Amino acid sequence: MSHRPFSALRRASFVVFLGAPLGAQTTTAWEYVGSPGISTGVSVCTQLTFDPQGKVCVAYQDQTGLGGHAGVQRFDGTSWSSIGTPGQATIADAWYDPLRFDATGNLYLASRDYGVGGRLSVRRIANGASTWTSVGPNAASPDQAHYTALALDANGVPYAAFADRGTTPRDRPSVMRFNSSSGVWEFVGTRGITSEPSSYNTLAFDSQGVLYAAYADRRFLDAQGEGKATVMRYDPSSASWSTVGIPGFSPQSVANLVLAIDHHDHLYVAYYRFHDKLVVMRFDGASWVQVGGSASDTDRPAVESETWRQWLSLCFDSQDRPYIAYELFDLGLRAAVRRFDGAQWTLVGQHGFTPDVADYLALALDGNDVPYVAFIDGSQSRKVSVMRYAPSPLVYGTPSPNSYGCSVAIDATGDAGFSESLPFHIEAAQVASHHAGALLWSHAPASIPFASGTLYIQPPVHRSTLIDSGGTPNVYDCSGRFALDFNAMLATGNTGLLPGTYAFAQYWYRDAAAQGGSALSAGLRFRIDP
Repeated sequence: MSHRPFSALRRASFVVFLGAPLGAQTTTAWEYVGSPGISTGVSVCTQLTFDPQGKVCVAYQDQTGLGGHAGVQRFDGTSWSSIGTPGQATIADAWYDPLRFDATGNLYLASRDYGVGGRLSVRRIANGASTWTSVGPNAASPDQAHYTALALDANGVPYAAFADRGTTPRDRPSVMRFNSSSGVWEFVGTRGITSEPSSYNTLAFDSQGVLYAAYADRRFLDAQGEGKATVMRYDPSSASWSTVGIPGFSPQSVANLVLAIDHHDHLYVAYYRFHDKLVVMRFDGASWVQVGGSASDTDRPAVESETWRQWLSLCFDSQDRPYIAYELFDLGLRAAVRRFDGAQWTLVGQHGFTPDVADYLALALDGNDVPYVAFIDGSQSRKVSVMRYAPSPLVYGTPSPNSYGCSVAIDATGDAGFSESLPFHIEAAQVASHHAGALLWSHAPASIPFASGTLYIQPPVHRSTLIDSGGTPNVYDCSGRFALDFNAMLATGNTGLLPGTYAFAQYWYRDAAAQGGSALSAGLRFRIDP
């Protein structure tokens, strides 16, 4: 069965399957990634990221197995293994432990390291190496560094933000970067970028290399005397920081504040209200506005790790939908993840999906839009576990309407794989009858405006030969359908896809009377077995 680049669409004959009922065989379960309880001992301070090859990596302070030092592990698809010598990622007791990869695979970890008196310590392990080394002096900050955050610029230069215990008054927010020419850490702008104390410091770069810092700002207090949110932008030309919107913009104080930037450089913050709600806010170019209602919906969230430390995650999928993870105060401190669908915050998978307490909950999405969480697992004697939500197949995105006002419903039945003997049928219903279309597929998700809809697959895009939607004879309505056996296409060996990976598919068809002259289904993600 042949395929062509999407740009070369033309009419061709095609044998299709049209008889199976529409309905996917999916699992809704979160699942452990490898074995649960991967740390040697009782741990805290989990952090989560992905290496340049998309492998999930986790960092944590192992209090009993590594004497308080940070442990860092990577999952190779089968099992977890230490990145470098266990415990060498920090000098001694390590708190916060954010970790970031540069583009070449070198890994950085920042901490408030009690091996240097609670000062900032940034350690690095080169790609393929086994030894961690300090980036510059072991004590990067001149005094103690609380709420340690880490970011890398496009050139892999590490930046860190923290509440600076050495300022007057103490804990004003400071940002530092490593100068590789001088071999020392230097302040970005002035030391203490505002005049009053900070907490929950966080740091991020946008796609243009602009640096932003956010923190709870004690210049602006709520009725309980706690700091509200401020976000600042750094201007290298003037070596100065300026406020994004108004300072202290949040309507209330902001525990566990986190800053995140989507793929279109929109700024977001999320914060926790004690056993009440989670709040996500977005900067619209002029002011900060709340995204939906409570990001925990009617749930009462909990951040039971330590209320004075920073433990909240906010991240985005390929469609720039924000995700947030939290503990359920009324359900044994188990975990929940929600996603904003444009109108409300909806659950991702099950409510309270962890088997027991999920403390120090960290969330990240891989390049396939699969959410992962790392946490201290109450069912595993408070060791670290990692789980993911990856049902296959999974429909995502929104279809575009055809000229009859119907939206294509895509789904699949069976299992996709190179050695599968049974079909994997990718099907579509509510298609405009007697129209020519094709299945498009790719190796990664996307969100690209196309005709009157959205292309949910990342170029380069492959396609099937053209097929006819059929439908009620001599009647033009929404009775058309598409269906094909993708396993038959895999058997040809020329789909551009590999076993053990995800594929992303979408139906397109011509519809001259529709806006843009065509219609698109939503996207479909599915795993390809060997």
